[in-house]
Amino acid sequence: MEEKMKYKFRIPFYSGTKKIIYIDENDFKKKYKVLRRICPTTFKYLCFEVFSKSLFDNEIGKHVLQLPTDKLFSQVHGTIQLVYSISNNAIIIEDLMPNEVLLDNYISDIKTYKGVPCITARDKFKIDLLTIMKGN
Repeated sequence: MEEKMKYKFRIPFYSGTKKIIYIDENDFKKKYKVLRRICPTTFKYLCFEVFSKSLFDNEIGKHVLQLPTDKLFSQVHGTIQLVYSISNNAIIIEDLMPNEVLLDNYISDIKTYKGVPCITARDKFKIDLLTIMKGN
């Protein structure tokens, strides 16, 4: 079981000398696990596209990568973004956002409403409003 969990943070296709460093590794792991539950397509894109290929192709500096999400989810909670920096010999993973949705779902299971995680009554109102507007 231990080996199964470790593959997620390995970079299988990269043979360079850059290391991946996390600013707050525990926080990132929490958000990463929640992302797997609430947005599986975004999780797969992050694992197989970003961590294996495109993360290493950027120039030195700070980057914000917007991950593909469901349209309704992004309208209610915002887009999911990976914030990272690249230096000469390291890739520094800074944050995975939006914090509110990802951390609240880690603490307790968030109820879903029409397939979108719903934390407050305001989120439920947004989902209802967007589905009504989509129908017209």
